[in-house]
Amino acid sequence: MLDLTETALVKAQESFQRYKLQGTFVLGDVLQMPFADSTFDVIMSFGLLEHFSEPEQPIREMIRLLKPSGLFFADIVPKKFSVQTLANFFVNGLAVAVYYTLHGQPWYGLRKGLRKAVSLEDFYESTYPIERYQQALVDGGLGRIRWVGATRFPDIYFPFWLMPRWVRWLKGRREAWLAFGKSNGRFASRFWCRSYWLWGQKPPLREDAATL
Repeated sequence: MLDLTETALVKAQESFQRYKLQGTFVLGDVLQMPFADSTFDVIMSFGLLEHFSEPEQPIREMIRLLKPSGLFFADIVPKKFSVQTLANFFVNGLAVAVYYTLHGQPWYGLRKGLRKAVSLEDFYESTYPIERYQQALVDGGLGRIRWVGATRFPDIYFPFWLMPRWVRWLKGRREAWLAFGKSNGRFASRFWCRSYWLWGQKPPLREDAATL
């Protein structure tokens, strides 16, 4: 686990401890990670690349660290209309306003709820199409590149007592979710889905390729 802030790493460590998992936590910059070339078999990022105005920079650094035949994977959540936009407008904006009102901050809650309802975040999110990220993998020399639309269901701010029911409802529609995902049509992948999954593979060394 690598992050630019100590706070994020502390939160990650707490999560790992809660689920009795082992991990290594490194404070570092994704544009200049403190690792040698060809260090990792797999490099993954989640909700990272869309926060760069030039995503090619972190992608190049991630590819540098991959071993031959290594796998690159990224979950990219760009700023676009999606199922999350609808959830923010109809549910999450109101939920934020109510939460802060109940905690004695009604005006702050109203302002923050309105911003959530129209999906205005306090941080940078790019609007780049998935093809820009895909091209960065091509330029970096990766092969077997593929992407799909992902995250068909939105994050919804339900009360804690309602979340188990929401999860059960989602699980009951697993087959429909999988069928919708496999279709990967334009509506599913570019309009409805909240994020993109993008992956590619670093070419093997010549001697390795001969044995495949």
